[in-house]
Amino acid sequence: MFDEKIVQLKERNDFLTGELSKPEVAANPQSFKKLAREQNEINQILNYFADLQRVENQIRDDRNIIDDGGDEELLEIARDEIEELEAEKNKLEESIKVLLIPKDPNDHKNVIAEIRAGTGGDEAGIFAGDLFRMYSK
Repeated sequence: MFDEKIVQLKERNDFLTGELSKPEVAANPQSFKKLAREQNEINQILNYFADLQRVENQIRDDRNIIDDGGDEELLEIARDEIEELEAEKNKLEESIKVLLIPKDPNDHKNVIAEIRAGTGGDEAGIFAGDLFRMYSK
């Protein structure tokens, strides 16, 4: 499902590791920060993918236990574990999908928002206060 994109990300991660180890990149703080941030984002995706592979392997092992038959108690444990692992697998897949969405270049920038009470008297002031508290949390 994600194999082609993950291969590209691993290649990019290897490239970034090489670049970050160069002295001329380390001497330039802006370049170093940019590359380190990109590598951190890639590593996050790769960690989720490693967790996904671990879960898929465990599901496969549990299915092999069920296929082989045997002790009823062990089969019940394997079935219960498969249900939990399927839910975890779905969560990990969704997280990876979200992380693979291209980032907006303005995501790391700050914003200034002004909230004013408009016409409406006290009600407008109360609403502006509620709005401020909502955005500040």
